[in-house]
Amino acid sequence: MKNSKLRKHRSTAALRQSLRAWWDATFPRPGFRRQPAPIRVTATIRCAGLAAVLLAGACTSTNYTETDSEIRLTFGAGGIVNSKVGTYTKFIDTGKRIVIDGQMISADAFIAFSVPGVCYTENAVFSPHAASRLGLWPAPKVTERLTSMLPKPLGDWFRGNIAYYDWIGFAVVEYDELLRIWPEGACNQEDVRTAQLEDRAGDAQPRQTSMREPQ
Repeated sequence: MKNSKLRKHRSTAALRQSLRAWWDATFPRPGFRRQPAPIRVTATIRCAGLAAVLLAGACTSTNYTETDSEIRLTFGAGGIVNSKVGTYTKFIDTGKRIVIDGQMISADAFIAFSVPGVCYTENAVFSPHAASRLGLWPAPKVTERLTSMLPKPLGDWFRGNIAYYDWIGFAVVEYDELLRIWPEGACNQEDVRTAQLEDRAGDAQPRQTSMREPQ
């Protein structure tokens, strides 16, 4: 019994020491130089990161309303890029006009704003950030590949923003700033109103939907 308790105590102490070493390496105190995390904590970090990704992935979705002529994106929480590509491919394949009418974060930001012919309303918010692997390591090549998909003015702006290097936080670009950066992408309000009137005339009611990506 004593040996069992001793082993448990040593295992707990080792885990605490590993987490403390990782914390100090990742978030150094003022006046301390950042040191690389010891190799022994790598497995702990990867397991924690994988659990976080799986948990976050279960909650990711793209919310939208749909009528006979339009898909209106109201919120995108981000997620795994390949899954998001599948979601937006389904939107494009409908042949309907795609309108950004809410905040698009992470993968949703890159892909939604890259859809051919897409436009944004006064409710749109562009919130990209750097790509990462398991939310732990930056993936600069993936970030650049996603950035190159964006309309050139948006891509150029993003490369000059701190969010291009930050895989935890994200940019918050609202309508007025979007108009300054990429005015060509703003929806023609007259066209939007005409489409809404046509849908109403045909008794087409918006359908509120949330598209969850398979993980």
